[in-house]
Amino acid sequence: MDPKAASESRTLLARWIGIAGANSAGNIHCGTVMKLADEAAGLAAIKHSRQRPRTPRGAWS
Repeated sequence: MDPKAASESRTLLARWIGIAGANSAGNIHCGTVMKLADEAAGLAAIKHSRQRPRTPRGAWS
């Protein structure tokens, strides 16, 4: 498999954030931002590695 530049794996994730994603002042919840960042990182990992990413067993325990 040929090496791939990081720029080839660039991912843009756009979502409409509804009322549930914001507080009464209209600011987006931090958890909503982190969820979107995690999803974008996963998509970029799939594009870059050309396969589904895996977490090593026991990495988070």
